[in-house]
Amino acid sequence: MKRYKLLLIVLLIVGCVKTPTEPNKDTCIIYASITDSENNVGVRYMCYENYHTKDECMDKIVNLESLDLNFTYYDYLTITCLEFCQDKENKIGTDLQPKMLCEEY
Repeated sequence: MKRYKLLLIVLLIVGCVKTPTEPNKDTCIIYASITDSENNVGVRYMCYENYHTKDECMDKIVNLESLDLNFTYYDYLTITCLEFCQDKENKIGTDLQPKMLCEEY
């Protein structure tokens, strides 16, 4: 009986010790509006898999000065970048001007 009490006390102590849990890491999507040389409007997405938290994703901003693009929060998803980016590369105008472009980082 004494062993069972000791075992029960040990299990209670071990069960009460909290281990820090890692926050969910899902897919962070940011986007910027683009306009091609013929004034057609489109969207460019940047996709980050296993991104820290939704709050960090919502705060993420990327500026590509060379392209004059400012990327901001679009969505935080549980799917992969490959799944999100499917069908997001429709071309307009010439082959050089995407209507939608989706890149994984």
